[in-house]
Amino acid sequence: MEKYIILEKDNFLNSDGVCNLSLTKSFTNLENIKIETNLKSRVDSLPKGFNFKLYYKGHLMKKVKILGEGTFGKVILYQADNNFLAIKINHEGVPINDEIDSFNKLLPKVCKYSIIPLKIVKDQRANPFLIMQMADGDLKDLKLSKILKIKVLVTVSKALNCFLKKGIIYMDLKLENILYKCVDSKITIYLGDVGSLAEIGTLFENGEIVAPESKKSGEFVANEAYLLYTFGIFILEIFGYRIENLEKFLKDEDVDDYLKALVFYYTTANPKKRVLYNLDLVNELIKKKFR
Repeated sequence: MEKYIILEKDNFLNSDGVCNLSLTKSFTNLENIKIETNLKSRVDSLPKGFNFKLYYKGHLMKKVKILGEGTFGKVILYQADNNFLAIKINHEGVPINDEIDSFNKLLPKVCKYSIIPLKIVKDQRANPFLIMQMADGDLKDLKLSKILKIKVLVTVSKALNCFLKKGIIYMDLKLENILYKCVDSKITIYLGDVGSLAEIGTLFENGEIVAPESKKSGEFVANEAYLLYTFGIFILEIFGYRIENLEKFLKDEDVDDYLKALVFYYTTANPKKRVLYNLDLVNELIKKKFR
């Protein structure tokens, strides 16, 4: 029987050939970043005509591209030599201090090594900006072997569980929000999109993943039941399925029974039954399978 070594004895996430070190980006020391803006005072939101410059160890960084853009702002990639970072810039008129204050409130609860390294830097007028270490990519970029899929599930479940025990729910779990970075031939996995972290009980008007209870009430509540449902959907996604194909997934002979059990438990329509099967079950079933 094929035996997967998937726990810490394996240095946990040996890359299995995924990492091409010639293409990877070095770690950028975020303590060496300075930002200068054209703002003349502290502001609540960025005005029309706002511009800024980023420096790494005194060297001007160049804008590479926009990595993503949403309702509230955009994330931009900057580079100086082989040093890369991303900075979040809010759209004109969108409040910045409330968002930063909220994030500062969550930071003490952030689980170490679970999210991409980040830092809040301030310009010459003490206006705050969020900068982030640049990953090598997200899991949607990669063709994962079966062993790496299992490793990813273990890693992500541990990160989610760590946050859950500190009263925080990750609200947007999907492959493109799981980032990876390669160092010394090993791959490290992080949760991306830190704006998706929310305190338990937070209400949202909408969400990308619609749990059965959200469909009924029209509300998206940050709680354990919602987290477990999204993790069930994540297992389906990592094996190439959608919730609409659940029956086909459960009949797939190439998928191990313990994975089918996890998806079955976590996607049940009854949230009270769902929370009976917490995230510790992931490690329990996988250890039982591969011990």
